[in-house]
Amino acid sequence: MLVHLQKVTRAGKAVTGGIVMNTAMMGELVQLTPPLGCSFNFYEKPENFRGSPTDYTVEETRAYIRSYMNLIATDEVVILDAFPHNDNTLETVRYAAHYDEIVKVYPAEPAINTSDRDRSWVVLNHSGTKIERILVDQYYLDFVSINRTGTSSTTTSSTSTSSTSSTSTSSTSTTSTTSTSSTTTIP
Repeated sequence: MLVHLQKVTRAGKAVTGGIVMNTAMMGELVQLTPPLGCSFNFYEKPENFRGSPTDYTVEETRAYIRSYMNLIATDEVVILDAFPHNDNTLETVRYAAHYDEIVKVYPAEPAINTSDRDRSWVVLNHSGTKIERILVDQYYLDFVSINRTGTSSTTTSSTSTSSTSSTSTSSTSTTSTTSTSSTTTIP
């Protein structure tokens, strides 16, 4: 599942800015003491865990990231508006990518971006055979909005009190209700 994170460090160096990452490519999540969130190793080629991962520290907590790990994408294919040869002077073409091949998505650098910051780099892992970086004319946070499902349990309680009175008689009743529901999450 894709999750948006705010970077604090990457490979031991201080960095800032947002990034969308595939939770399936994260190693063990280590909760840090506040105000820092958590740290983890990120594998661009998870099929080869012997490779060199990149360590990240992010502002978000371990629980926040794990909540995204429990979701499942409902779309198997994502349509990208890609610039041929990563050349932003050319017209975009439609490019179909499998959702689970998306490694990470981050904003393109200012020199090739627009004032709306709507161009992004998408890194794809093609079944471990090739890592590809594609320049797209799409905002990086839009990738977090791809349809997904999951269940979340919520408990609600309500109390109702009614009272009736007459000249000499009075009665009071109280009702309490608790319900649990399961929902589908689609941002």
